[in-house]
Amino acid sequence: MSERILSVGGNKASRPLDDVRAKGVAAAYIKTDAGVKTLAAASAVARKVIIVVKVTTAFAAGDGAAPKVKFGETGTDSKFAADTVVKNDTAAGTTFTFAGEVAAGKALIATLTAATGTTSTGAYSVTAILASAL
Repeated sequence: MSERILSVGGNKASRPLDDVRAKGVAAAYIKTDAGVKTLAAASAVARKVIIVVKVTTAFAAGDGAAPKVKFGETGTDSKFAADTVVKNDTAAGTTFTFAGEVAAGKALIATLTAATGTTSTGAYSVTAILASAL
């Protein structure tokens, strides 16, 4: 039997508790990581989100290009941050914060582009807190 909440903020519709509980997610990426990474799966309801990115290794192009990352939701991969925000020459220890709303039925995603060259650097950690937007 799954837990359900019967009313949230005047909404009489029954919803699974997982749709309304606040959730936290965390991940870490290095310069060779690439592709679309799902930070939080889609939910039946819209969710407010705060994303905190901490650069753990300076972003530097070296003899190629520094890694890139953008944050968004399924279908809009740069909704919260374009890949020009965390960029070449970003120092270790730099922190970025992004906020917004992940639409119902959409997953929170990070889209990563790996660094090129042998001396390029860049690594970062990501923490996101999501809460129902009801």
